[in-house]
Amino acid sequence: MKKKLLSVSMLWVYRCIVFAFFFASCTSGNSTREPRLKEYVFTVNLVDDETKVREYLDYHRQVWPEVEESFRKAGYEQIRIYHFARSLCMIIAVREGVDLAEAGKISAAYHKKVKAWNALMDGYQEGVPGTLAGQTWVEMEEIYVFKKD
Repeated sequence: MKKKLLSVSMLWVYRCIVFAFFFASCTSGNSTREPRLKEYVFTVNLVDDETKVREYLDYHRQVWPEVEESFRKAGYEQIRIYHFARSLCMIIAVREGVDLAEAGKISAAYHKKVKAWNALMDGYQEGVPGTLAGQTWVEMEEIYVFKKD
């Protein structure tokens, strides 16, 4: 009788260990199902013209399908753009190990409409203070990160 109780207790402990391991591997964020992503953050200003700002925002409500397909082909996982007044902030997420400059070349070369889109968007953008003449989007430096334990 004592031997049976011990084996039931050991089975319970074993199940707890397996469950804890399974739970930890599912919630760690490092599972093999979810690739690790690297984010890049860029900023640019829109030209000082309310009509052009509205046009730019309207274009981004319906981005051309060829442009979005070029993002997929280039390996972008996600692109988000935020807007305030004339300022834009773009966050690009790619899988770790993806060369962002190479991805940009692949995207730009994908379709002639991508080149047309980029040329069109260039007419709405200007560099933020501190950028070189003719430079528009500039990468921002991360200065702070908070992570919950």
